[in-house]
Amino acid sequence: MAYEIFKLKPCTLALVSDEPVGTDDYFGHVFVIDSDAYAIDIKGRRTIDELRSEWPMMPLIHRFFDLAEFEHEMLCWENDTPYNKDPKAKLWARRIVDTLDS
Repeated sequence: MAYEIFKLKPCTLALVSDEPVGTDDYFGHVFVIDSDAYAIDIKGRRTIDELRSEWPMMPLIHRFFDLAEFEHEMLCWENDTPYNKDPKAKLWARRIVDTLDS
């Protein structure tokens, strides 16, 4: 869903994880960082510290500074639905962005 938010709103894709990006078999949660340095994901918009407190087992944050780097990293993830082909993620992303813009 973060990818879909990224397509709708100027922001940076990011990841909170238990191991550095590129490490085999790490656990992570993808979100976006908006222009005011707030985290946005399924729970809405909040500070990076608030997001981190929800994921205490994942102390690392990685910002993807371009889409190619994010796409390359996502090739390594095993998901039932690829990050760029989930119609429900598109709907939720639109709802979240509309809520933020109102």
